Amino acid sequence: MGWTTGGGGRNFERVNSNDQEPTTDAGSNGVPPIQIRPLTKDEYLATMRGRLTNVTARADGVADVWAYVHDAGPDVQVSPQVFYNRIVADVFRTENGRHDQVLIPSIWPNVFVAVIVDRVKRRVHGHYLLNFNAPPRR
Repeated sequence: MGWTTGGGGRNFERVNSNDQEPTTDAGSNGVPPIQIRPLTKDEYLATMRGRLTNVTARADGVADVWAYVHDAGPDVQVSPQVFYNRIVADVFRTENGRHDQVLIPSIWPNVFVAVIVDRVKRRVHGHYLLNFNAPPRR
């Protein structure tokens, strides 16, 4: 018995070697279901303990951020080009190694989707929109 991915990469279809009809088996493959979790500013800041180190060049993917982005859909505002080309601006790791911040460009200039990965639990913790545009002057 093998596994093939469905259209979005997270919808798994079980294929039996004896040519039986494929059955949908999402969740029973040992992968917990993805929970889309927009973080509040306080929740986001709580994941940033200590100094952040840029680990973009050596980042190891312990969780599938692209499945998360796919399932989050319009909530994360990522362009199809960014999604299909798997474009990541930077990856930062906390000093204690607990969390990675995967910064993905959004559809707006200077705004990034920070997908927070819990490296201990090996899953996406949630996401937060980082807006690096200057606030309007009064």
